[in-house]
Amino acid sequence: MKPYYLAFLSAFSVACGGGNGILGQTFTVAGHSLTVKDSGYVTADYFCAGAAQGQMRINIVDYVPICGGAVPAGADGGSRDPALEHNELELILVLSANDNPKVAFDVSPPDCVNGPAGPGIANFKHYPSGSTTPDITIAQSGQIFLTTYDKTDVKPATGHFDLDFGGAQHVVGKFETYTCN
Repeated sequence: MKPYYLAFLSAFSVACGGGNGILGQTFTVAGHSLTVKDSGYVTADYFCAGAAQGQMRINIVDYVPICGGAVPAGADGGSRDPALEHNELELILVLSANDNPKVAFDVSPPDCVNGPAGPGIANFKHYPSGSTTPDITIAQSGQIFLTTYDKTDVKPATGHFDLDFGGAQHVVGKFETYTCN
């Protein structure tokens, strides 16, 4: 199976992580296709308790807006509507483990309850229509590069990734996204 490519670039938006939406890129994991419409990141001490403190979570999604306040379900271009099927790619980076943009955050399956969890985690989330609980496919290996990150959240976080979800499901892509903090 050929790798699926995701190239997502977004314009600045004060209220939202992304901005101008989708470039038309689509990729598939576990038989579910994600056509990217928005992205955003947040930072916190923990998204995965089994990894070190100081983490960033980047979400690449098939709906808009990803952040910036509640949007009524079913609204044109609204946030994730639980009545509809949706897909997301979630990247978690342990920022305290790596501050060199030339070194990758190596991805491996994490144990977020008891540890260990490496510096890079990638999950593909499929929300079936009518559900708020996703089916999750965890990347088995890969690398995520955080090329630029402005701790003041004024400039976008940029980078790229190369992820193997097993079973010939390979995702390669780029991101340029703003904070939802």
